[in-house]
Amino acid sequence: VEVTVDDEFMGAVIGDLNQRRGQVQDVGSRGAKKLVAALVPLRNMFGYSTRVRSLTEGRATFSMLFHSYDTLQSA
Repeated sequence: VEVTVDDEFMGAVIGDLNQRRGQVQDVGSRGAKKLVAALVPLRNMFGYSTRVRSLTEGRATFSMLFHSYDTLQSA
């Protein structure tokens, strides 16, 4: 998943991705915004659209692309 977010909401977005068992791969900049790239299991991404809008007051955008199949470790 790749999230474009204002700097003030970056901590909340990264925290939410971590709660979803995500692994942050990169944090960069795109103009005045921050770009967070992470690998997150698809099953943990359901409801993310609503959650990221709530966390960022509707100011973040995100996109998801399939990365790979992998075995999950028990929670």
